[in-house]
Amino acid sequence: MSLSDKLNPALNTLPVYQPGRPIEEVARELGLERDEVIKVASNENPLGPSPLAVEAMKTAIGQSHLYPDGNAFYLKNNWRPNWTSSRGTSSSVTAQTRSSSSCRTCCLVPATR
Repeated sequence: MSLSDKLNPALNTLPVYQPGRPIEEVARELGLERDEVIKVASNENPLGPSPLAVEAMKTAIGQSHLYPDGNAFYLKNNWRPNWTSSRGTSSSVTAQTRSSSSCRTCCLVPATR
């Protein structure tokens, strides 16, 4: 059985994502300078990245030649470490489990026996 046989057939009917046009294209079309156009669609920030994010990227670039930790140890263990559910499980693990479950529910065809 191929992968496409396992996928939900409804996925074939979903429209293809159409990205927004670049600022340069809009400016050219409207006869404006690039800095006269502010793009507020596509989850873009007209203020640019946070200075903290820029510093984090500068730090990370020095290690970009190395493979990342596929297990995301620091993310799972240091990000919001005090958040636990009433069952005592980490919220990040719970969210990951729910996310995986949602993907399976939406994308995969139920197994037939």
